[in-house]
Amino acid sequence: MRRSTLPRVFSAEIAAFFDGFSCRVHKALLAYCVGLVMLARFRSVKRIAEEYLEGKVDSLHHFLKNSPCRGQKLRAALNGELCQGLCRSDKVPLLIIDDTPIEREGPAIEGVGVHYGGKGLVKGQCVVTAILRQGNLKLGLAVKGYRPKCSCPPEEFQSKVDLAVEVLEEAASMGAKFTVLLDAWYACQRVLNSVAERGWRYLAAIKSNRRIVLEGNKSYVRHLAKGPRSYQRVRLSRKRWVKVAKRIVLLPKVGLVALFIIKTRGETKYLISNDLQLTPAQAVKLYGGRWSIETWHRDLKQHLGFAELWVRSWQACQRHWTLCLVTHNTLVLWNASLPAKSRKRTFGSIVRSFRTTVQAPAPIAFRHGYLKAA
Repeated sequence: MRRSTLPRVFSAEIAAFFDGFSCRVHKALLAYCVGLVMLARFRSVKRIAEEYLEGKVDSLHHFLKNSPCRGQKLRAALNGELCQGLCRSDKVPLLIIDDTPIEREGPAIEGVGVHYGGKGLVKGQCVVTAILRQGNLKLGLAVKGYRPKCSCPPEEFQSKVDLAVEVLEEAASMGAKFTVLLDAWYACQRVLNSVAERGWRYLAAIKSNRRIVLEGNKSYVRHLAKGPRSYQRVRLSRKRWVKVAKRIVLLPKVGLVALFIIKTRGETKYLISNDLQLTPAQAVKLYGGRWSIETWHRDLKQHLGFAELWVRSWQACQRHWTLCLVTHNTLVLWNASLPAKSRKRTFGSIVRSFRTTVQAPAPIAFRHGYLKAA
């Protein structure tokens, strides 16, 4: 059998911020992360254990479901070791918050409800997510499972807004400033004020029925799109242009905001920002960065099995999502550490490059902070 050593990315990057855990938990963490990336499909707990944990299926199940290792500790270690590098730059990184549904059915699966997604209403689970982006580099910051009231004890229920505020608190602990991008679901008083109180800038979509106050008169956002108005043409791509108008309005319980009315392809959309100096061109181009979190969801689901859950308990689901995030960040940083000519542009190509670079036969044993093929 060929012997090989996994690159330093799994022996140092991941192992470094897992050092606070016991040896048994440490081995399970590393084995699961390796299984997520090295197995192209059918990433079941049984197969990961057989390939990378010496066949200890029960141990891996116990780690996912019952281990005292908490997702909060994992995320704290992750934020401290992986994401702070983005905040040391002179440029203000983007903090993007959204959620994504995961289709699942079954009476024994915890946290199942009906959620809205790109395909309409979806039955399954839902995860509130956040990423940091600076230039072409984007790293996951948080994954927090959302459970409807009907599927969890009353004292444990947290709305999506509650989870978004928790994300902002975790980001604030990193000691950096952010520009926060939000869709209309999270453009509520509590989230917007939480961003503004920290001295950060936000740019958020809002619905057309949102109430505003303009020159002392109460109105709705959609009314501002009617009649003649001074629009500026903004180029988004080679063949796509939009028309944008800007007004300063008062958003009740939030304060003065810059409102951007965007007309494109027969549709009218609205953005608001607490940066009153933001120009229409800057606002439209900046908000275009929000799409990064949609492609991030796709990358996790296609290449790391984010939606392939072989567990039923809520804690095990949350741990699976957290380890998908850890694995994604580690691969992105591994790719960024390569010479410029060797770096891959898409996450799929990063995963494929990693798999071909590392020929790791099973099983893998843990030795002095390194994962080595047995």
